Amino acid sequence: MVLIQQGTPTVTISLFSFIPFLILIAVLIIYAARKAMKNRSDNPREPFEQTEERKLSDHLRMTSLKTRFTAMVIIIIVAIVGVIVVGQQPVHRTNIVHSDLPGDVTDADIDIVEIRSYLNGTELYLQLTVDGNIVESNATITYRYEIIVVAKGLSDDSSAYVYVLSYENGSMGVSSYSSRSYVDGATLTLVIPISTLIHGSYMIGLEGCTLTPFEEDFTPEDRDGEVAHLLF
Repeated sequence: MVLIQQGTPTVTISLFSFIPFLILIAVLIIYAARKAMKNRSDNPREPFEQTEERKLSDHLRMTSLKTRFTAMVIIIIVAIVGVIVVGQQPVHRTNIVHSDLPGDVTDADIDIVEIRSYLNGTELYLQLTVDGNIVESNATITYRYEIIVVAKGLSDDSSAYVYVLSYENGSMGVSSYSSRSYVDGATLTLVIPISTLIHGSYMIGLEGCTLTPFEEDFTPEDRDGEVAHLLF
């Protein structure tokens, strides 16, 4: 069985690489502000200005520059901290695709070629595609299709939560979490509310399994991933 995995959050790496760039921009802005403040303080005085008036004017100018400089530094620091805090927010890893080369079982109607998941609003769509067709009824043998959602909490020692959604001979299994189903030729689609997952846990993996009384096909376990974050 050859498994091709896609859908890992590569956006994590690319967005994380912008943090040094943001810090560099902040340093350059601070340097430019200090340089401008110094240049303005070094400007020659007008010869006709009175000494006391010049001192008061310089004092007010420097106070204004220092106030703006301090405000700029605070804004930059708050922005950087905000990006870091928001970027660390946990999210569901819902865009998952696992592809399996056909031919590892003799019955094409249970030969998995792809499973995928994606989020649409507040609903999680789960799809399983076989090399033949999804069997909705068979008077001789039972065809069973399972899509397995794996979730995990935030703690490092958190165990994986496994949700098994089954479809058998045209109907959903009794423990399929209020899902609805659609069949389109070779593809079975199951839909569940994302709120089905235990509060405080986040989807990290997707698995598929198909079976008859004579043979079965399945994708490898996908339970060792970490909880994804919004940016990094």
